[in-house]
Amino acid sequence: MEEKSVDSITVLKETEGEGKKIVEEARARKEETVKRANEKARAIIEKAHEEAKALKNELLIKGRKEIKEEEEKKLKEFRKKTDEIKKIKLSPEQVEEIFSKFFGGYHA
Repeated sequence: MEEKSVDSITVLKETEGEGKKIVEEARARKEETVKRANEKARAIIEKAHEEAKALKNELLIKGRKEIKEEEEKKLKEFRKKTDEIKKIKLSPEQVEEIFSKFFGGYHA
């Protein structure tokens, strides 16, 4: 009977040792899995930052192009109006009237 108790104790100790080994292996696998997950998350975040930066640059380029096109359009309109104004011929009476409105009737 004593021999069975010793055998039972030996089996229990072996089982306990195997259980500890299984738990340690599981912890090691868990740590490795967490490590890989963190690395993957960092890579995803880094890629997202790179894509965001590329998109920002693309939008800035597009915005600058649109602003330049708008500026050129306005300059063209202003040049056209300036040319139209330059073509206007005023009579001496019209010049006198404009002059008097701006300078209160002072004549040179």
